[in-house]
Parts: sequence; structure tokens; C-alpha cells
Amino acid sequence: MQKDNYYFITFVSQKEFNLIAPLNVLPQPDTVIKVFMDYQGLDKPVPIEEQEISIPKRNGFTVVEWGGALRK
Repeated sequence: MQKDNYYFITFVSQKEFNLIAPLNVLPQPDTVIKVFMDYQGLDKPVPIEEQEISIPKRNGFTVVEWGGALRK
């Protein structure tokens, strides 16, 4: 992430991520946390609104899936 002067970074909501990439785990976890960072290089800054991010609490057997994509 050092080729561009600026980066637009956002996180896909768990609800949206579940639609795009459903996850089936056995035994069924008590908690599933999915994090997907979507980012894009920019030449200059752009105005954006602050994204609200909810932090899920871990309870019992927890599965964490994370990833990201760089848009070109």
C-alpha cells in the first residue's frame, strides 16, 4: 500500500459479507466474526463520511474470518 499517495478504505458489513461469502462451520460456532477490508488507491484525498463499525463480542467457540481486496 505504498504506491499511491492516498487510500480509500472501507469495511464490508458482516450482513453484506454473509450474502457475498456464506460460511458453514461444524461444529456450529457460538460467535462468527467476519472482517473484509475493501480499499482503493487514490491520487488525492476525497471527502467521505465516517463509517460506523460495530465490534462484535466473542462468546464461547468463536470463528474469525478476515480478508481484503485492493481495487485497481
